[in-house]
Amino acid sequence: KAMMTIEDFNQLTFERKCDFISLFGTHLVSKQLGVNTSHVYQLGNFFVEMWYDRSYSQLLGINALSSIKALDMYLDEINIVDVLAY
Repeated sequence: KAMMTIEDFNQLTFERKCDFISLFGTHLVSKQLGVNTSHVYQLGNFFVEMWYDRSYSQLLGINALSSIKALDMYLDEINIVDVLAY
């Protein structure tokens, strides 16, 4: 797996972030919130949250998260085996 810091990731273009997540991200959990779905990926020592609008099939945004605390709303649904396998 390629290593990148969260700072370097944040400097990538939107398209490059999508590519990097697709190539190197480990999907941890998806959660539906209204018409939106969020997907959380692990990328080395940080996490990425991707938000989709299901009604328009459109990616709304990508948020890099450096703290496990930022994942509070997902923790009950994350399979720890996926994280430890990294």
